Amino acid sequence: MTTPIKKSQAAQAADEQQLEKVTLIAPHKHAGAKYQAGDEIEVNAIEKSFLLQHKKIAGASQEAAPAAKE
Repeated sequence: MTTPIKKSQAAQAADEQQLEKVTLIAPHKHAGAKYQAGDEIEVNAIEKSFLLQHKKIAGASQEAAPAAKE
């Protein structure tokens, strides 16, 4: 039987692994490759938050800030 903590950690890990396509608005190096503005890359939630904070993708960076502090 799995404890609730392990289920929670597993659920969190699964959420982090879900990839989402984002479009860059500035040059960026991702996974060892260089990309230009307008290129699309797939990122997880943590990477998306980083890109928002560093103004590499369009979006409301205020939404990402609380997630980064946790």
